Amino acid sequence: MFLRSKLAIAALLASCLISNNVAMAAGQFDTLTGLAQGAVAGTNVGSAVSGFELLVLQGGQSIYHQSFGVWTQGQNAGIDSSTKTISGALMMSVTDTHSNFTLDTKLSALLPSFQAVVDKRDITVR
Repeated sequence: MFLRSKLAIAALLASCLISNNVAMAAGQFDTLTGLAQGAVAGTNVGSAVSGFELLVLQGGQSIYHQSFGVWTQGQNAGIDSSTKTISGALMMSVTDTHSNFTLDTKLSALLPSFQAVVDKRDITVR
């Protein structure tokens, strides 16, 4: 649970900046870096984060890669089920930035192969 919270913080920091159309060119990550350093210092979080790593990709290319606190780049970590938190944050980011996508969008609209399967065609993101 502890690690899940820390990874969720990192994902939310990145997704909030990206969804707010902050310039994401190399070298323009001062806000992201400041938020991450604040999380390690205990600023604007319930308790200080011991360490984490952020990797931002654009077009499949790394445009920002930084570790914070007692973390090294590429360090292995057991993430348990934190992918649900990260996926949820990313889905909410998409709903904020794409007017034609909502939590009630049917997966069959996104994955045509679901349309042919009766028990899958009405599944929504929600």
